[in-house]
Amino acid sequence: MSIDELYKSNSNWIKADDLKGKSVKVVIAKILLEEVGDSGYKVVLYFVDKEKSLVLNATNARCLASALGDNEKEWEGKEIIMYPTTTEYSGKTVPCIRVRIDVPMAEEDENIPF
Repeated sequence: MSIDELYKSNSNWIKADDLKGKSVKVVIAKILLEEVGDSGYKVVLYFVDKEKSLVLNATNARCLASALGDNEKEWEGKEIIMYPTTTEYSGKTVPCIRVRIDVPMAEEDENIPF
């Protein structure tokens, strides 16, 4: 048995380790405002065919608002990409999840000015 299996989290929220070092494309099924511990109310994203949800921090909420619009209810049905990375928190580097929108790749024969 692996350590990951032995100490598996029972949380309903996705954490960076759940992504196993990979980017994951998901479709937003619904968005709720939920009380999250002592942090107060946060926007929580639920995904099509996924068991866990993602609590949005300010960075991820602003990223999605910039790409999908300021009204989070309009995000339902939209596809996003979650990916693991790190951030600074209380003077330490810690794992985190970031979100982005998929954008098309340039073709090899496209004239990109650089």
